[in-house]
Amino acid sequence: MRRKRYDGIWQYPFDDVQDLNDYISLLNLVDDYFSDLIAFENAKAAAGYGMCRTALLSAIEDCEAFCADIGQNMLIEVFPEKLNALHLTDNEKQAYIKENASAIKSSVLPAYKNVIEALTKQLDTAPESGSLSSYKNGSNYYAYLLKAAVGTDKTAEDLIAQTEHNLI
Repeated sequence: MRRKRYDGIWQYPFDDVQDLNDYISLLNLVDDYFSDLIAFENAKAAAGYGMCRTALLSAIEDCEAFCADIGQNMLIEVFPEKLNALHLTDNEKQAYIKENASAIKSSVLPAYKNVIEALTKQLDTAPESGSLSSYKNGSNYYAYLLKAAVGTDKTAEDLIAQTEHNLI
């Protein structure tokens, strides 16, 4: 597969039939990929570094919205139009449309549903606050990041005060 930059799978460009075949292959791998992500999130939560309750609820809500109406799913809706640039026959287009829908129904949607299930299980033990500074040595880490990124020994509060003073 060739590497291309895109902001989301629905924006994956189809410059030729190989791109189209790569896209379908990627869709069929989503369930496996999300399984690895779920394992990672579960390990983080077990170690005490899971997502906070608000982040979990937001992620669950996003996944539920994605799964809500398969007929209106953006991966199915935008797909036929993207085929027009490839000059496929009507039969080829219909075959790819069916293959796309099948991959979404058999891999993508189950993957999202597994994420919903896994994140829902974490809600009971999730911390209310998700700020890194709420963890042990979290504030020290923020201070380190500030020093590394800005190159100053000033605190964040000092920099904010200085910025506010300069704006007046």
